[in-house]
Amino acid sequence: MGYGSFDKLFPDVALSIAKTTRSNGLDKLVWKHAEDGMLSLKAAYSLVSKSSNNLIWCKQVWSQVIPPSNTFITWRIIHGKMPLDKNLQRRGCVLASRCSIFKQVIEDTNHIFLNYNFSINLWNWLMWIFSIKLNLNFIKDLVLSCRNQFSRQLQEVLLICVVHKISTIWFCKSQNRFQDIGVSLNLAISRIKRDTSLSGNYSLASASPTIKDLSILKQFKITVNYNKAPKITKVTWMPPSLGWVKVNIDGATFGYPGHVGGDGIFRDHNGVFLHGFGFYLNNQNALYIELHSTIKAIKMAYKKGWLNLWLEVDSILVLQIFKGNSKPPWKLLNDWHRCKKFLDSMNYKITHIYREGNICADKLASFGAKSRTIAPGIEITHIHS
Repeated sequence: MGYGSFDKLFPDVALSIAKTTRSNGLDKLVWKHAEDGMLSLKAAYSLVSKSSNNLIWCKQVWSQVIPPSNTFITWRIIHGKMPLDKNLQRRGCVLASRCSIFKQVIEDTNHIFLNYNFSINLWNWLMWIFSIKLNLNFIKDLVLSCRNQFSRQLQEVLLICVVHKISTIWFCKSQNRFQDIGVSLNLAISRIKRDTSLSGNYSLASASPTIKDLSILKQFKITVNYNKAPKITKVTWMPPSLGWVKVNIDGATFGYPGHVGGDGIFRDHNGVFLHGFGFYLNNQNALYIELHSTIKAIKMAYKKGWLNLWLEVDSILVLQIFKGNSKPPWKLLNDWHRCKKFLDSMNYKITHIYREGNICADKLASFGAKSRTIAPGIEITHIHS
């Protein structure tokens, strides 16, 4: 293919390349799978990893308040790595297997931890304490069934109790097999209560102010953590000083990523509306539309000669980018560099405002996102009488 035939075969691509301008005249490699364009080990692993399953149970089991030694037992059971007779046979070890307690059934995970009488009595005791029904088909199902039940503190205590119960069953099995010592049901329950009490008192989660939460936590001698009284913050829109123009900016998203819309509303020191804009973009994320709207507002203010500009956003991430504490999305890197050149000749400041004080901008951004019409956008200018 000749050099001159590229623009004829791919006119749209050629036109797009011709319109692209580099802010600092230099090309830069970007990792398009990361928001900031930087290649990190985590970003690379996420791309090449073939595991598509989101292991929700991992975050539950590996808790800061549960001793790692006990968590590791649960982790090994779920992955089929415990040195039980059935697992050892699967790996090629030739041995006769029978349950260390019943002396009859082959020793496997479900039998030891879920299905034999000693384990069933312990699970029934736990379900009686919490007045719930747990999924005892598999250990992973058991862990997942602890979610979305009760208050956050009680839910965490339930998970702690489950992990310590699994550890206790393994301890009782080992004592019976290697020390020839039988552990009674009452002794096992006392051990579970002791370990749950120790871990549960390190929990920072909050309980509900109910008799049920209080009675269950009292069973394990765990201190009740109540929610703190809500802090009420007064949110007020403040006008700029004389000679300044204030622009409130917002972006709206429907999905992540999803349909997005952005806007900006300019007002003077009397709070009088000067100018506004709103627009729709295709599927993007929240940070993209928030920063894109802010850059658009700066360009518009520069062209209109509003060089004393107060930017007000409800996105902490955009604020961090302007302060140099975070990097902009790589897709907006060129626009960001050009925007900084405008800011060099302007007197500006940027602040954060809660959404409650940014209602007008929020409504206009939502309108832009819902319109789903790719166009230059709408602009509204105040006409003085």
